[in-house]
Amino acid sequence: MDGHHNDGMGTENAPKQFFNLTLLGEPSTGKSSIGRVMDGLSFEPNSLVSSGARYTVTNFLTNDKKIRVRICDIAGQAFYDTIRSNYMIRSDGALAVYDISNYGSLEGTLDWIAQYSRANVDRNPPIVLIGNKSDLDDIREIRLSTIVSFLSRIRNDQELSANIVGHIEVSAKTGAKISSILPTLTGTTSHMS
Repeated sequence: MDGHHNDGMGTENAPKQFFNLTLLGEPSTGKSSIGRVMDGLSFEPNSLVSSGARYTVTNFLTNDKKIRVRICDIAGQAFYDTIRSNYMIRSDGALAVYDISNYGSLEGTLDWIAQYSRANVDRNPPIVLIGNKSDLDDIREIRLSTIVSFLSRIRNDQELSANIVGHIEVSAKTGAKISSILPTLTGTTSHMS
């Protein structure tokens, strides 16, 4: 594990709340890039595929409350299947990320959501479905009608019992709608600091 810490606040303004967020999804969907941009770092076009898990910490403000968010970016490769649930268990919420230009990545989120739900069966934390790479609209494979059907499938699956609270299309490359992710997950209005 490696980590980056974006404090941005002095101790007199210490966050009043801590939120553990897990990034889920197939390799090459841009999970790490979303995490970087959420942490206030710039997009890296040639970033390497994640291995293991990477933590970053950032802050955001919501309704005059400061919340510290720890983002756990879990590697998408099958090699890490056996250790993934260890990173999911204490999560307060998740982002299930797919690539809008790769239909297989959307289908792959089903396994991720199922694994996350099993790891948190007693708590059922919120999950936001994130369509990344909205800047690639000209090669889009996934339309809104597909997402509506997909979400209906998840919500009607009794075994899955996932708490999907929203869907957003973002672009880690351009930063489009990245600031909407945490408010959608927590049901608040906020901004990252």
